Amino acid sequence: MARWAVYACENIYGGLHGMNYTAVVEFESSNVVADFARGQSLELIESYSDIVETLEQDVEYNIEPGMSDEEIEQLRYEIYLEDTEYTWEKVDETKAGQYSTQELDEMIYDLGYEEFVELYC
Repeated sequence: MARWAVYACENIYGGLHGMNYTAVVEFESSNVVADFARGQSLELIESYSDIVETLEQDVEYNIEPGMSDEEIEQLRYEIYLEDTEYTWEKVDETKAGQYSTQELDEMIYDLGYEEFVELYC
């Protein structure tokens, strides 16, 4: 199990005003952490009504006559996915090994993602 520094936001505001997710998490592989980070970005998007309204307007604009409900849901997913923004870095255990995951999670919040990555990844 590896530890990862994760940053997720959406690309309308790009994480401004605290509209982001930053954490240190434990996962087995980069594929799993990528899915997690993408999910955090989507959850963040869905938690802000103004972002959802903007994306729903894009969905409405792109619906074509005769599209099934399933096709509309796929379109919605693709449009929302285009708005995700996320990244992750593997924690370097030689630099951060003395700290617990919870301690690192508190540190990434205090330091910010970029500074944390410089120090511990």
